[in-house]
Amino acid sequence: MNQMEVVLLGRIGSLGKEALAAHLKAGRVLAVVPDPSAAGLFPGAFEAADVIVGGPLTEAIAARAERLKLVHIPGAGLDGMGLHFLRPGVPVANTFHHEQSISEYVFMAMLHLAQRPDLSDERLRRGMWAGFVNYEPPAIETLAGSTMLILGFGHIGKEIAKRAAAFDMEVIPVTRAMPGWRDRLKEARYVVVSCPLNEQTKGLFGAAEFAMMRRDATLINVARGPVVDERALYEAIRNRVIASAAIDVWYRYPGAAGEICLPSDYPFHELDNVLMTPHVSGWTKLTVEGRMRDVADNVARLAQGLPLRNVVIQG
Repeated sequence: MNQMEVVLLGRIGSLGKEALAAHLKAGRVLAVVPDPSAAGLFPGAFEAADVIVGGPLTEAIAARAERLKLVHIPGAGLDGMGLHFLRPGVPVANTFHHEQSISEYVFMAMLHLAQRPDLSDERLRRGMWAGFVNYEPPAIETLAGSTMLILGFGHIGKEIAKRAAAFDMEVIPVTRAMPGWRDRLKEARYVVVSCPLNEQTKGLFGAAEFAMMRRDATLINVARGPVVDERALYEAIRNRVIASAAIDVWYRYPGAAGEICLPSDYPFHELDNVLMTPHVSGWTKLTVEGRMRDVADNVARLAQGLPLRNVVIQG
């Protein structure tokens, strides 16, 4: 069995080093390059690499990687990974394992926006009571008996639906290509966007779709930011076209670790009916462990000349 030389590239790749090392039996980590723009500081690394885990690739990195036999994306999405720089014949594989974590996030977000425990906690810390103690009518909603529409019914959508059944919710699973899916928006108290980003889904959800939703509805986006039109989303939340939203995927990201960067050109942070999180719904220990186990398995299969798993580009 050949020994594979592995280079971890980019933030996601490099953060999985310890998890990968625990499973890597048919190779070794030759270099960890957290920032692709600093690839020049690692002479000889990409020239010797059999496998690059992570990204994004640059033209210079691809040109140096003459021995490259596999690019393994440590996640599901291929957008922005620079794969067009690869020479013909280099396969690309991906991996998942984020669907369970993301589905738990969805229910955390729904429960948070329905019950707002943060507000109850903040008020009680000042001695202010709400609810039946002060003879106030109930304001907290339950998920039981409500309807959820899931736009995109792949790995993530199916995991969300499983948990919805446990909460006694009705699920409407739809896909972009399904005729009439927009007509069903009016039925849903919760709309979850979990489809992949591509040319067909960019801007798929906009002002027209928000206008079809219930006024008491909540939108949760765990797909990619641009699937939902940025301006339409902001205006729908600000103008209470919908009741609330939870957003984990955005339109603007920091260029470097530690950089202060608001996630949109619009002031979502000024709105009190939106839950904002920094693209972390799938970033859990469970996710990283599973992904790096898949990477290690494919490295071993490559070393043994066996068919690779989860190949998305044959090369």
